[in-house]
Amino acid sequence: MSSPSLVLPCLAAAVQGFAFMNHAPVVPLVMREVGVSPAAAGFLTTATFVACGVFSAPLGALTDRFGPKRVTAAAMLTVVVSAIGFALAPSYPLMLVTRALAGVSLASVFVAGGLYVNVHWSGPRQYFAQGLHGGSILLGIGAGVFLLPGLGETLGWRVAILLSAAPAFGVAVVWMLVARPGTPPVARASIASVYRSSRIWRLGIAHTSMFGTSIVLGAWIAVYLTTEFGLSLGYAGVFGSIGLLIGAVGRPAGGVLVSRGVARPHRLIVATLAGIVIALGLLAWPGRPLAVAMLGVVAAGVATSLGFAPIVTLAGRAAPGAPGAALGLIGLAATFVVIIGAPVVGALWSAFGNFTVPLAVFAVMPATALALALGLRSD
Repeated sequence: MSSPSLVLPCLAAAVQGFAFMNHAPVVPLVMREVGVSPAAAGFLTTATFVACGVFSAPLGALTDRFGPKRVTAAAMLTVVVSAIGFALAPSYPLMLVTRALAGVSLASVFVAGGLYVNVHWSGPRQYFAQGLHGGSILLGIGAGVFLLPGLGETLGWRVAILLSAAPAFGVAVVWMLVARPGTPPVARASIASVYRSSRIWRLGIAHTSMFGTSIVLGAWIAVYLTTEFGLSLGYAGVFGSIGLLIGAVGRPAGGVLVSRGVARPHRLIVATLAGIVIALGLLAWPGRPLAVAMLGVVAAGVATSLGFAPIVTLAGRAAPGAPGAALGLIGLAATFVVIIGAPVVGALWSAFGNFTVPLAVFAVMPATALALALGLRSD
């Protein structure tokens, strides 16, 4: 049987990305209405990623057992409920609960969505298919950063959040009717063997730095641009979305580079991690002009995206008997930098009054991942 169209899994990834991070672009409006501090606002993102970490491994096992179609359908319906709940939540604690529900979708889009691609595409095409699917996640997040601040200022942030649930609901219905069923190979490997693999752990830490940087920057870029350069929230959303939209192109581009033999997977992963460190340095540079900051945004978009396809593809190949568990482990590892990073950036910003120290501290993670990635080829 021929491979199905990539349009539907990419749509599913995009609408989930749009919905599970829908709070971040309207954080300044939420802070103003609810009266929470920047650090508390950062914990909204933390709640999403804590839940992602908690559910990544179980979702990996469930996807190995029931197949990615069913798990993805359930995750899309869950993110719809989370968006509606966030829009209607009367208090900060209830907002945290809805962000935890959104974390189920975040875990699923990587684990079940990535496995759906691995099941239905193989060979060199797999790198491109994974890159396109991963790029669609960032496209959805970037669309949220682009659209939701303006909608929030015009209609109110609660209405903007409600509107963000509509695409996920529509695609969920189509997914349940059209997506192909598929399960991984029958041969099974123990989850313990996956967790003992140093190669999978190195890939997971690399993915942590790439995806984690894009998410933390996405969570704080509107605040960064409004406070550092005095931009309006609407303009900050437009400029802030650039890095994520570049990433939406960069992930499939990385897949093309590897599938066509232009770059080896290991070298591409190392190069992108080095690029993240440079990008954060530009953003953290004291007194940097807006042009330099935007160069950092562009560099971050490129550097956090090109290595995605080789990481996801190599992880699945490293554990052919338990690919869902392998992706679940990588998803678990990817939550670390966001769980710690989002509130730390907010707390350091509150303490120092600028983003130089927060972003310089944050750069330690990709620098560490870069050192570990140098040993990938020898594993």
